Amino acid sequence: MLLPEEFARQFRMLAFNLKDSVLSEAMANPFGTVAREIKDLIIKDASERVLKQTGTDLGLESLLQNGLKIVKGGLTTINEIMRII
Repeated sequence: MLLPEEFARQFRMLAFNLKDSVLSEAMANPFGTVAREIKDLIIKDASERVLKQTGTDLGLESLLQNGLKIVKGGLTTINEIMRII
């Protein structure tokens, strides 16, 4: 039987390894390049304007832009989108 301190240590290690694995997997997805470029800008303390422009240049869209597409597709209402945003 594990002592509470040993259990906590092993749990933290498992959580760290899981987090690292999830981050690695996320970076391998098609948006991996986008994530790396945005991450690099954040590390360089880029302005909000630069982050938004870079995201737009890389094909990202705002929640509002995406929400309007969903409204146009008939899957939700503008009221629901405005409630979320």
